[in-house]
Amino acid sequence: MSSTTVVTDWAERTAELHRELMPQKDNLCGAFWGALVLTAAGLDGVDQDLVALESGTLLPEGGEPPPLAGVESRVNYRLDLPLAPRAESGTSGRGLEIAVGHLSGGRLAAVPVAGPWTAEAVADLVSLDAQMPLIANIDTGALWGASADRGQVQRHLDTGADDGPAADWAVGHFVNPVAVQRGRGGALVTVRDTYPALGGGVHLQPASRFAAALRRDDGREGGVLCVCDAGRADGLQHELATRGLQVRHWDNGTPEPPVRVSVGKEGIGGH
Repeated sequence: MSSTTVVTDWAERTAELHRELMPQKDNLCGAFWGALVLTAAGLDGVDQDLVALESGTLLPEGGEPPPLAGVESRVNYRLDLPLAPRAESGTSGRGLEIAVGHLSGGRLAAVPVAGPWTAEAVADLVSLDAQMPLIANIDTGALWGASADRGQVQRHLDTGADDGPAADWAVGHFVNPVAVQRGRGGALVTVRDTYPALGGGVHLQPASRFAAALRRDDGREGGVLCVCDAGRADGLQHELATRGLQVRHWDNGTPEPPVRVSVGKEGIGGH
């Protein structure tokens, strides 16, 4: 028999908001999740553009359509965001941490974890706290495609078989793992995504595949931001370290944002 660990408190509470916010704007996948986390925490006036600006997100020079088949480009940016060569564009984990902390007025913290990534480490982290949002920075090329069927899913749980469909795309990307289902042979992670074209925005991934996606085989590092109340951050860091995880930022190729005078927070308040 397989057992399921479902992150009900936060994931189910934000399911409707997740559907409303999709799809992401081009190149703002990290900002998409930052906006969702902050809005769910009761902050008004937070959107992808504001989180991107606070994160130091860099858009690719010359622009580029989304590399996912069947997805229309969405470039209706509300704010002017800086540009950079394609190889440096995107959002750093450190930048997203800064944005979460500042835009929440210091109420929230984003604790970074950089591995080591194994299937068990992934399953352990995702099931650690039912109220803790996780924002994972991965290489999607290591995942199953979102169209995995019930037979493939059940075979993996029962035997560990890895016969799912090929990845839908291969890019650096931010996603939200929300649940783990463990079986006799393997474990599956429920992953929320930023595009409805990917399983309606939710798909199942073997924990082993998700670990490979976090390790990244594209010359860059992946990692996870664990968002919590700021007062809990020190304790969470200690707990993660005792579980053998590295509490540090990872290098995904995007420069960390420079120190700058931040935008004001007019319109950002609790509700």
